[in-house]
Amino acid sequence: DFISDNEIFCDRIADLDRRLGRITCQAFTDTNGLESMFKLIHVFGGLLERSIIHNDFKQNYNIVLEQLDKEMDDAKKIFDEQMEFQQEYGSIQLNRNMPKVAGSLMWADELKQRYTLPMEQFKAIDNSINHSPDTKRVEDKYEELNELLRKFLETVLREVRYLEIKDRKDIPKTALDIYEHNDTYLAYINNLNYTVSSYNKIRETVSEVEYPLIERQVESIDQQLEKAEKTLTWATSNIGEYILQTRNKVFDLEQRLQKSKNNVQEIQNLMSTWNKTPLYERAHEKGETLLILSDLDERLNKHYREIREAGERIHILLNENKQYLEVDTNNDYWKAYVEYVDEIVTDGFYAIVQCDLDFLKKKQIQKIILIHYFKLR
Repeated sequence: DFISDNEIFCDRIADLDRRLGRITCQAFTDTNGLESMFKLIHVFGGLLERSIIHNDFKQNYNIVLEQLDKEMDDAKKIFDEQMEFQQEYGSIQLNRNMPKVAGSLMWADELKQRYTLPMEQFKAIDNSINHSPDTKRVEDKYEELNELLRKFLETVLREVRYLEIKDRKDIPKTALDIYEHNDTYLAYINNLNYTVSSYNKIRETVSEVEYPLIERQVESIDQQLEKAEKTLTWATSNIGEYILQTRNKVFDLEQRLQKSKNNVQEIQNLMSTWNKTPLYERAHEKGETLLILSDLDERLNKHYREIREAGERIHILLNENKQYLEVDTNNDYWKAYVEYVDEIVTDGFYAIVQCDLDFLKKKQIQKIILIHYFKLR
């Protein structure tokens, strides 16, 4: 019958998957470097996502990550050795007959390609290991290398300027071409650094309740940044305009998000206004243990007035945040955000009550006074 035939079919498919799993693992074992590892993963493609094959093969992703980590360490070692050589001899070690500046630029480009290509290939792998702590550590090494090379290239450009001032005639054309647009490139770099700083701040500081509200805006920024990662170069037409637009877009979101956070902090500060001083006070005469109740109504009215004013201010701040985060009030995520603010307010009221109760407990008020207190409340 159909059920039996289906079971037989599924068993055969599972057996084929197990065989393919063994084949892929053996093929991976036979690879001799990151490049061949990535080629193998690319060739097998979607097959590696099949459940049985994936379970057999997934351990190999850790090996890929280990090799990538080693590649970053090797690149860092090469960089450190060259910097030591430069410190001792005044220049990095170059190929024979290679001009100093042009050779430095070429070496930096070759080193960057060496560790960037495998990193990009690794990021293209859709696997849970991409979000592991070990991957984060490798990514940090990658960013560190980028920063070191950036500073090295800035040093090379400054040297070109020095040589030009000295009216040297043997400056390589490649270096002169770069230096001719030195100020422009430095402006690009400054704007890019500013963009990176703002973008990282968004990613690192946005809370779980805030992110759904700005998710589309972040995705829009990611799409714009993807152009720089995949297609744009320094020579692309209107690259300066693109960099400036991207910077302004990221900075605008970062500033609006920060303003909304400042408003939430103000709400927290407002709710903490009354949780330090209790509503009741004790007579100041020496040895006096009674509470001052004569001006109780006045103090209650003052508290109520302050709380009403704080409530009005909180509504204003919440409306400002709706504008800062550019959300629709009918959005379910906005409703969750409002509940988040409500919890802050509720916790503030709890703290106010707790302050008064702690005061009564600490001073060991007589039972009759405690009863009178709650009647007044």
